[in-house]
Amino acid sequence: MKSEFIAENQSDIDSLILSFFSLIKFINPNLGKDQFLIGTNDWLVSKTKNVSKKLICVCTDGKIKNTENIFAITKDEALYFAKKITLAEKLNVKGISEIDNYKEDTKLVDFISNLKIFFNDKKISYIPEGYNGLLLLSHDIDYIQTNMMYRLGRIYYLLIYLRLGKFKMFFQNFIHFSKQVFIEKDWKHVKMLEIEKEFNITSSWFFFSRITENKKLFNPNYELKNNMVVDLMQKIKNNNSEIALHASPESAFNSIILNKEKANLASYSNEVISGNRHHMGRFNPKISFDIWIENEFEYDASFLANDKFMDITSTKHFFKIFNTSGNKSIIEFPTQWMDVQYLNFSAYDEKKFKSETFKVIDNAYNNNQVLSMNWHGVPYKWYTDVYREVIDYCIQKGFLICGYRDYLENIKD
Repeated sequence: MKSEFIAENQSDIDSLILSFFSLIKFINPNLGKDQFLIGTNDWLVSKTKNVSKKLICVCTDGKIKNTENIFAITKDEALYFAKKITLAEKLNVKGISEIDNYKEDTKLVDFISNLKIFFNDKKISYIPEGYNGLLLLSHDIDYIQTNMMYRLGRIYYLLIYLRLGKFKMFFQNFIHFSKQVFIEKDWKHVKMLEIEKEFNITSSWFFFSRITENKKLFNPNYELKNNMVVDLMQKIKNNNSEIALHASPESAFNSIILNKEKANLASYSNEVISGNRHHMGRFNPKISFDIWIENEFEYDASFLANDKFMDITSTKHFFKIFNTSGNKSIIEFPTQWMDVQYLNFSAYDEKKFKSETFKVIDNAYNNNQVLSMNWHGVPYKWYTDVYREVIDYCIQKGFLICGYRDYLENIKD
């Protein structure tokens, strides 16, 4: 991978620098390897005389001058952004949220904005020609039917308010969560598939693969051999949609467990499993990246914003995560919108949920951006009606809608 860039010293290119360059490459995929340079100030000056094409220059000492065709950044700055993108400084990620003290990095947001100005791009280059936006559509299968664990979980969300000292929200949302305790039994996955078939779109469906090592209290407890699960998988395949792994938090720390989960799902689905997303967005960047790559996933989607919509590490973009040696990689598709962001911590009702969701869609449309949405099929009476409205609205706005697997071919090197 290091040979893809021009470097004064190959030792300057590590896994973080590679992730940094990959972000730029996805924003402008037409850049050639001779347009990425890393080296000392004097070396870069000698390499950039009379340049006629855009160059990205990472300076290992000092910083050369920016020009119309040179975008210069120090190595320390590049490493800073790479660490923010990949969450490399986190020891244990438990979903990305304000509850866990995550803050948007304005420097990273400004850097992306300046980079687009430099490229003179009015939209992200990996939105296919003829479309006004891209909706990457996915579903996490946490429940097939409502069980006691889900009902008790509503009490857990109320208690979070007390733990955080948000007493007003506790009383304000008491009725919302009390009603959820008595929510319908069957979740809405089949109805959502019918809507997707009607609109001729595909999506990615993440199944939990229950094995002996991950039978934990807070993990999904359905079995892949369950008749309702088998039927759901077949309907997904009939829609030409993707079956992917909703890996356990435990497998983020243990390659053998992840391998077993992947093999189990592949066996029951009779599908090649190329995608991974950890349940509750729990993983450890210092351990999990190597484990994902070792288990030969093509992409991961575990970077999740849990409590509200936010631009998590510049989630409107993709990037590659590299293993420790820097010779293998996996594409990360961060997910910045989840239905449970609004239905759980924020406790929105139907009206507020719709209002906030359409704001997010309009923002993506107005700025020609990628929007990654993750739905859970929660059995509210109004849920699938809103889902239909969202899909129809995005199509009317000119979005390409598909799952991760079907989109991968568009961004492979």
